[in-house]
Amino acid sequence: MIRTLTGTIKEISDNQLVIDVRGVGYLVACPTLTHSFVLEESITLQTYLAVRETAMDLYGFPDKTELEMFEFLLGIPKVGPKSALAIMTQATPTLLIESAHKNDGVYLHKMSGIGKKTSENIVDYLHKKIDSLPKSIAPELSVIDPAAIARVPTARLERPFIVVDVKVVIVADVCVPPT
Repeated sequence: MIRTLTGTIKEISDNQLVIDVRGVGYLVACPTLTHSFVLEESITLQTYLAVRETAMDLYGFPDKTELEMFEFLLGIPKVGPKSALAIMTQATPTLLIESAHKNDGVYLHKMSGIGKKTSENIVDYLHKKIDSLPKSIAPELSVIDPAAIARVPTARLERPFIVVDVKVVIVADVCVPPT
């Protein structure tokens, strides 16, 4: 099993990279459309090796959270590695988790462009399994007053704020309504 791969990017194409590791070029299926890869850049990918009767396919992700979500998606009936990669290309782990929390496949469909039926299937599966997701994929979210969140886009911030997640905002100082 190949779990990580460190080397130099030699080729970039649609959802594929060729990584040179000490003279050996590995073809890695990777969500290239969602990441900025640069030729000749040194990179470490977290990998998943799919072994079939006729092929050994390597799937790689720059970050462990994406790999864990990819592996979790493989548990969905009728979703194989190619489909899971296509899903990961269209939707971030955060969007997938947010949709699962809401139990709203239509939301995932609208936000990512994934087909409606597939979106509902993904959300249904993730919603049922949300408690068993690794904490690196779905960290516990603190509860914030929805009225406070609703005011954030129209408020004038005295200090910068950091968006930690789609629904979590940490205000560094004071949030002052516009005058």
